[in-house]
Amino acid sequence: MLTLIKKQIARLSAYMDSDVFTGNQILSIYLPLAGEQLFFALVSMVSTGFIASEGAAALAAVNMINTSNAMFQQICVSFGVGATVVVAQYTGARNPAMATRTQQQAMSIGFTVGILLTTVLYMIREYSVAFFLGDAPDEVVRLALIYFVGVIFSFPFLAFNQAFIGSMRGRGRTKVSLLMSMTINLTEIAFCYLFIARMKMGVGGLAAALIAARSTASVVAAVYLAIHRYDLGLKFKNFLLPSFSILRGLILVSVPVAMESIFFSSGKALTQRFITGYGTAHMAANAFQQIVQSIVIGPTGALGQATMAISGMCLGRQRVDLSREYAKKFMRLAFAVSTFIIIPAIPMTFLLLKLYGITGEVRTLSLICVGIILAGAPLFMGRSSVMSSVLRSGGDATFTSITSLGCMWGFRVVIAYVCTTYIRWGVPGIILAMVLEWGARGFFFMLRFRTEKWYQHKVIVR
Repeated sequence: MLTLIKKQIARLSAYMDSDVFTGNQILSIYLPLAGEQLFFALVSMVSTGFIASEGAAALAAVNMINTSNAMFQQICVSFGVGATVVVAQYTGARNPAMATRTQQQAMSIGFTVGILLTTVLYMIREYSVAFFLGDAPDEVVRLALIYFVGVIFSFPFLAFNQAFIGSMRGRGRTKVSLLMSMTINLTEIAFCYLFIARMKMGVGGLAAALIAARSTASVVAAVYLAIHRYDLGLKFKNFLLPSFSILRGLILVSVPVAMESIFFSSGKALTQRFITGYGTAHMAANAFQQIVQSIVIGPTGALGQATMAISGMCLGRQRVDLSREYAKKFMRLAFAVSTFIIIPAIPMTFLLLKLYGITGEVRTLSLICVGIILAGAPLFMGRSSVMSSVLRSGGDATFTSITSLGCMWGFRVVIAYVCTTYIRWGVPGIILAMVLEWGARGFFFMLRFRTEKWYQHKVIVR
């Protein structure tokens, strides 16, 4: 078995060879990213297991806030995306000094925006929770408010960490980003055990664990930069002094991503509101399917992240042909990985249902939702993820964001509304709308990829 695995890895490495990168270099970038996604999925499984023990209301509250808060969290994450693209292009252009300065600028502005976001959201916390939860039961709303406050206080650390991780991906140092993600995830598991299992803090314990994990990771990132300051050419003053030429490149990528996240996640939150009237069973099933979904699409998401870094480096070297070549290879690989992941996903779903003690209507709804995801992921998810990363690597973030928003509101929201209001499918209708929206996005991204417009943006200073 081990020999067979080694042969397949060797074949994959040979498939990824080019005149600029070796297959082993590509795998050294991708595999740590896949590890990050795996750890993220494991943490979601474990934290869900902890909170599921508190009852269906707690599980529904946490899931509803995670979905509605995604738009705000993605604002913080957008600085990591911008850092990946700009740092990757400077790395490809063999300009490490500007890559380091870009990293410092991204971390500084990300932390500042995180503080501002936390302040505003805390002031309107009750209105926000009431809006996103709609007609949810009172107990769910009460628990959701507790969790919402905890999550928003972690935003400054989230933005700081994502800018650090994104920069390391742009440099091709994905092992560092993997270790950072492991720090966040393992620390969160440890604090979840302490606050929920031992101290019985419930939903408040989950929120406290999130803050503790993200703040700890920020300290680790700062220590790493201090240790490697000479290797990276880091100067402390560059955290404080803005460079408008660098900020221009970051803004070109980050702001459209942030705006996309706001409207995209608001659409996702709106579709979530469509099921609040169906009761706790549908909301709990929605929470469960998201755990399985993170595992199923995780490897494909990692391919998208790897594509962004590698394509950015190719474009930094002004090798559009190579960027196109790797985009096509990663799309084929995404289809293969998404298809293969179905094999272990089926027994894993039944195992998780048993471990979480999910029975009755919630179990039935969960299985239907997972079935829709397993059928749609190989067909649509890989193309959507890889193509959006390729377009963003060329600075084509505005088109990517507009297209994503158009598909969200023109496909997912409309289809979800029809499926829940008229056909009365509940949460399975929401999942079907999501899968169809993946397909629409991938189709429009492919059309753009076949033109020359997506890479004709000035992202870096040459």
